[in-house]
Amino acid sequence: VVKFRLPTMNKLAFSVVSSSGEESDYPARELNKHSAETRGWQSPRFCSYPQTLILQLHDPNATINQLQILSHQSKIPTKIEVVIGRGGSSFANCPEVKRLGYISLDSNERSNYQARELKSVHVNADRTSFVKLVVHRCHVNKLNAYNQVGLIAVNCLGVSTTVAGNVPVESYRSAAHGPSGGPAGALGGPGG
Repeated sequence: VVKFRLPTMNKLAFSVVSSSGEESDYPARELNKHSAETRGWQSPRFCSYPQTLILQLHDPNATINQLQILSHQSKIPTKIEVVIGRGGSSFANCPEVKRLGYISLDSNERSNYQARELKSVHVNADRTSFVKLVVHRCHVNKLNAYNQVGLIAVNCLGVSTTVAGNVPVESYRSAAHGPSGGPAGALGGPGG
């Protein structure tokens, strides 16, 4: 009998290397580390859409199997497109760029803007160097007076080819992010 051992899926380390804008108290770098004190990223007040965030994986040859995005409870994007880049020293220089699809988010009206929505989607993105999130306009609601969007956390889960590309499991399992919703699924839309 031959036994096969599947690679362990880990949280992949990344750094936000670019954002089209940010609220000064909620900078994009907040997405780099997850803890109970993490405040997340928010777009500038009355910004133009779409907003973009570019994440650079610490291992440029990592395979992303799952992407998790935790949305703000009231500053909710209507849609987030996911694009990956392979190779290159920056996203703009990637020789291969592929749109994986998009994630649609609920307006959160039913919870009276109290719950955060966690979207967890399965992807198969090997040799990934960069992840670009294209964040579309907000769901308009009474608690979002400045028409902003916000993300509390982003996780890239998969397999790294280097030790430096992984984040210790304890550093994200122990983080309290509040209530979440949304089943695991697949990205919507074309992009293959």
